[in-house]
Amino acid sequence: MLDDKGYVFLKGVVKEDIINYTNGQINNYMKTEHIFTKINSKEDVKDDKYYVNNNFQNLNTFPKIQFFRTPVFNVCGKRDTVTNNGLLEVYNPERIMTFLDGTVDMKLVTTILKKLTGVQWKFSRMNLKFMNNVVKPQRVHVDDQETCIKFCIYLSHVNDINQGPNIYIEGSHKDEKAVHDRNKIKVFNGNKGDVLVSYQNGYHGKAPNPNTITAYLTLYFVPTNPRYTNFSNYMNRPK
Repeated sequence: MLDDKGYVFLKGVVKEDIINYTNGQINNYMKTEHIFTKINSKEDVKDDKYYVNNNFQNLNTFPKIQFFRTPVFNVCGKRDTVTNNGLLEVYNPERIMTFLDGTVDMKLVTTILKKLTGVQWKFSRMNLKFMNNVVKPQRVHVDDQETCIKFCIYLSHVNDINQGPNIYIEGSHKDEKAVHDRNKIKVFNGNKGDVLVSYQNGYHGKAPNPNTITAYLTLYFVPTNPRYTNFSNYMNRPK
């Protein structure tokens, strides 16, 4: 199913009490570090522990942000004043929010991925997203062409299209023309602890969430076998 459609949606992977604890710890960290004050300063904040990227000047590309030496609080909506305004992304949050180790059972995750694909995967990076009244999210897109699986954990209940659910264009990881077929648009409402497993190589995005706050924790995995780094080689692997 994953190789065919590009996604699998799993219910109740992480218990709700664990999600609630995680959300509380995240809120405590944001308050203790005065993160929102630093975001509202409108200036880039360079700290030994993290970088608050307000202006998209020094850290002005996705690879720079994603692989910076410290975690990055990336304030979106700065490159243009409409798209993704209200989105805060935290790249590699586990390095400073060590409690996230208790949220994610990495052995369980890699076991699930092995069962879905038949190959071994290794953890690459993590991303924490807060959507706060994002009325114009980025259009569906493909991030890059390395073979990569996203394991997206819902930190919020997302019960309808107006709460910023994940969107995936079914089959677009194999055929880009699928992006033009409205019947291929899949919207994933879900509850805290649900997980969307998907190939980053397919077209994906989020719906708007006007007047709400929605949060996701996403883990990225790449194959342990270097022969499968190229996505076409991976998709043609022996089944």
